[in-house]
Amino acid sequence: MPPKLINTTHPWNGAPPKLIDKRRHLLLDKATPWNATAWSTRTVYPTIPPKVVYERTELGHSLTGLLTAIQDWSEEHQDEVLAARRAYDRRAAAEVEPVRPAGDS
Repeated sequence: MPPKLINTTHPWNGAPPKLIDKRRHLLLDKATPWNATAWSTRTVYPTIPPKVVYERTELGHSLTGLLTAIQDWSEEHQDEVLAARRAYDRRAAAEVEPVRPAGDS
């Protein structure tokens, strides 16, 4: 299981000043659904650079088995999934008709 899903805490800090606003925006956009579902908590420390720590709640920890099963399945079937994607891309590319300039027959 990736550490990001298993570890209890996830600190975020140390971004160069010009990236802080962009990273904060991206981080908040990604984290809000998790916080809203009570799977994690978010603690902001008023430091420079800002420090934000995410911790999974008891409810969040209860997902570990499910997330591990999903990862195990994806690793076991990775080659099949990639082959299916390549086949889809080939079919989609074959279905696209070239754009012809007006007046061409």
